[in-house]
Amino acid sequence: KLSFKGGVGNDWVYKFDITEADKATRRSSISGGASIGEAFLAYNGFNTVWVAFGQVAVPAGLESATSANDLPFMEQSLPGSAFSSDVGLGVNVTWEGKMFNFSGSIVHPKAGSQQGQSQGNISPELSCDPVGLGARLTFSPVHDALIAYHTGFTYRHQNLRDFAEFNFMTKPELRSRQSPF
Repeated sequence: KLSFKGGVGNDWVYKFDITEADKATRRSSISGGASIGEAFLAYNGFNTVWVAFGQVAVPAGLESATSANDLPFMEQSLPGSAFSSDVGLGVNVTWEGKMFNFSGSIVHPKAGSQQGQSQGNISPELSCDPVGLGARLTFSPVHDALIAYHTGFTYRHQNLRDFAEFNFMTKPELRSRQSPF
C-alpha cells in the first residue's frame, strides 16, 4: 500500500491511497493490478467535525477503519473481512465527542467500478449510479493514553443492480502461502 497524505494550511487535509492487488484473490479495479483506495480532500476547521469529499470510506467496524499495522489481533477476523466497508465517490462527515463519535457517508460506487453502468434493457430510472449510505456510532466511556473500551453500531445500505454479481468473499484468517482457494 502506498499512501500520500498531508495538509494545506491549518484546515485542509488530503489523502491518496494506492493498494497492490492481493495475489490470492486477484481483485483490482485498475488493469495494472492495483486499486485506488481513499482519495479525498477534507476540511477539519470546525471544532469537532471533519468533512471529506472524494473517494471516501464507508464507516464500518474498527478493523476496517484502521491500518493493518494497528489491528487489535494478529489477523483480521472473517466477519471483519467479509462484511467490511468499501470506498465510494461521495462525502463523509465525522463528529468526535468526549464519549460518543459518529461517522456517516453517502457514496456512489468507487472509481473503476462497473456497478453503475447501464446494461441495455435497464429502465432509464435505474441507469444512474446506485447510492450507498453508511453510518457508525461508537461509545467509549473509558479511554486514555494506554487503555480504551468502546462499542459501536454500524448501519449500511447499498442498492445493488445485479444480485447474480453479488457475494460476500473473504480470505482465510491465517495464510501460509499466496495461492487461490
